[in-house]
Amino acid sequence: MVPAHVSPRSSTPADLEARVAALPVGAPDPDADPRRWVQTLVIEGLLLGTYERVHDFDDDEWEGLLEALSRYGGPETPRSGRPSPSVALDHDLFRDPDRPIMDAVLAIVMAEGLAGLTLERVAEVSERSLSFLRSAFGSVDELLHDVVVQAYGDGFDDLSMFREDISARSVTEYLAVFDSVQQIAAYWRVLVLTGVAAPPEARAQLEADHRAARSALPSPADDPGAWLVPLALDGWLLGSTTVGYAWLDRVPAGVPEVLTRLLRDRAA
Repeated sequence: MVPAHVSPRSSTPADLEARVAALPVGAPDPDADPRRWVQTLVIEGLLLGTYERVHDFDDDEWEGLLEALSRYGGPETPRSGRPSPSVALDHDLFRDPDRPIMDAVLAIVMAEGLAGLTLERVAEVSERSLSFLRSAFGSVDELLHDVVVQAYGDGFDDLSMFREDISARSVTEYLAVFDSVQQIAAYWRVLVLTGVAAPPEARAQLEADHRAARSALPSPADDPGAWLVPLALDGWLLGSTTVGYAWLDRVPAGVPEVLTRLLRDRAA
């Protein structure tokens, strides 16, 4: 249920344009490509919105959104049957019974947060001896570091911090996250293990906005382009409020203008 102090925001072009105008804007940057920034914000909206279990796109909608995103700014990608992670969440991506220590750490952090993670709890849940864990890892911090590295390596050989240099290459690399549920699971596991979570009010606002968009906009399977600006705004909302998530405090000059043009071109 959405808290009383959170109101659903309309997804009409005029209201979306007003929300775009409210984005904090930094100084002009001649090296910044506003279209790549729009793509990056949409990717953030897709990944974080689904990670928070608010976005509920099915396989056809998910594929349509990724195709629209690629068509908008490149790179062009063929339809590849990429599965929706919201559907895959029916299976628990945050458990790993084949690796008892990884599984135990994930289970503890999901249930109790990082504050509940101790060597004693990992020993209890994984059914490994405390002496073994102390000998193998030394401390809970070292254990967590090793598990994060292992979780990251499950999905990626190398993925640079794309926000440090938002470019065609970084967008291509970040879009690669969507190539398989395994990669998305690896990405989300790293978020869980590093304590990334949206504040309750931001998550509630996202839920309200998503419900309003579902009512006002065509299905992403039928008209995915209509969702690019709402998802970019979702990406900003989550990226700028989520605890433990590296983010910038302003979008480069030119990004609101590109988002506004996208809205007006669709309305024309």
